Amino acid sequence: MDTSLERLSEGEVIQKGRSREFLALRAIEGQPHLDREDLHSKFASPRPSEPRARLVHITDFQLCDPSSPTRFEFVNKLFGIASAKDLFPGHRAQETLIPFAIAQAIAYINELSSKSPIDMCLITGDTIDNSQANEAETLLSLLSGEALELKKTFGQYFGVQSTEWNDDFFWHPDSIDDQPKSELGYPTLEGLFKAINDKYPNQGLLVPWLLSNGNHEVLIQGMGACTEASNAFAVGGQKAFDFGDNIDYLVASRKFEADPSTVFSKAERRPVEPSSQRRLIQSHEFIEMIRETPGLPSGHGFLDKGGLEANFNFVHLDRIKGIVYIFLDTAVRSGGARGGIDNEQLEWLKSALAQSFDEIQSPSPIGIIVSHHGLDEIDFNGNPEVTRSSLVDLIHSYRQIRLWFCGHTHENRILAIPNPNRAGTGLFQITSASMMDWPCSIREASIYDYENGEIEVELTMHHSNSAKPKTITSIYDLASWHQLIAANSPYIGIGSCLEGAPEDQNVRLWFGAID
Repeated sequence: MDTSLERLSEGEVIQKGRSREFLALRAIEGQPHLDREDLHSKFASPRPSEPRARLVHITDFQLCDPSSPTRFEFVNKLFGIASAKDLFPGHRAQETLIPFAIAQAIAYINELSSKSPIDMCLITGDTIDNSQANEAETLLSLLSGEALELKKTFGQYFGVQSTEWNDDFFWHPDSIDDQPKSELGYPTLEGLFKAINDKYPNQGLLVPWLLSNGNHEVLIQGMGACTEASNAFAVGGQKAFDFGDNIDYLVASRKFEADPSTVFSKAERRPVEPSSQRRLIQSHEFIEMIRETPGLPSGHGFLDKGGLEANFNFVHLDRIKGIVYIFLDTAVRSGGARGGIDNEQLEWLKSALAQSFDEIQSPSPIGIIVSHHGLDEIDFNGNPEVTRSSLVDLIHSYRQIRLWFCGHTHENRILAIPNPNRAGTGLFQITSASMMDWPCSIREASIYDYENGEIEVELTMHHSNSAKPKTITSIYDLASWHQLIAANSPYIGIGSCLEGAPEDQNVRLWFGAID
């Protein structure tokens, strides 16, 4: 669904709860493209008939193993407690359906590309949720086209949404009473857990793709450092269901960042099926898994097996389209959700930029930075050698850099970063909403060259389905249920800030010539 033509909005009441109604989604008129003239005025000359390049941006899947012992769904009960906000959210009602949302997004991107070829899909991190091997394996099997069969990597579901868990705070798809049904009008989807464990054919992403990491690829729950003790909990047979009494949540949050095992070891727990498939992985392992995943480009940015390092800093050159993709690893392995760039990374970036643009002579190169965290989500405190201004100044010194794609905040936002030394130039930082949370969308970017060296980038948001599920027997329907449940979230559902303002969604970005 191209949201410039039609978009999803609140529909009729499916079921009433005591405090809220669970609403269907319906199609309404689209949101037209707005002109963003932050850097340069709109051009009078007609647009070229074909774009130089066509990209899609997807981010923040947070594909999770919902039965994992190192998740803490129960922190949702602390919503509204200020000292616990860093731990929230620990659970989403739609999270078991995220693999189907990813598979449907892949099918939709393939369909878009069949009509007009897409040159690259940029995936900006938090693709998995808990730094687990089985999450990474599931993700890469979806991208490569293996059949979707969750029971192979996740096993039989046992967690807060199963009838055996016996906690009415959480939504249970089966026909038992719980608070989301009585208070919020959530539906009964009897047989959902059987349906998600069935085997489904899956296309795999047929367009070239490159993938960055985020804090959830390197940290437990995107916050806690991966340690040997934490790994023992991940593969073990005890799942936490409560912190217990008399706990300082702010202190617990800080301890969790440094070593999650210190928190889990004191929590109240119940037995679950242990699994070695849940082992925590390091970046170099994940990189090797990506490098060996079929699809284009070969190696997905990681070409030299002997030169692999434990980070996601790399450059990919599209010499035909004249695009330089600079992937910057902003994940902090020591803990905490905010991003970081150290001295070594800054030196790598300087070297990469100095070499990359000289390798493309024609067409005039365009630089695109790709990372998980954007400027506002990178912590520049404590390192005088890497400041926000030094990073921006370095980027501005290469006027070919026009775009910066990122995720992390789960919201649509477009930030202009003008170059103070050259009127009409600079770049736009494009943050896109997540696949996990509403609006569960895809961003398309088409780059147009004008004869005088000026550039237009048209950005369009898409939904991969109409969110009108009829059954629970197909990837499309299960993905639609994912989006529908996300839209009805009492925390961050439809109408929340995550959608962004109109100027953060369907827009045309205008750039002056750099010469």
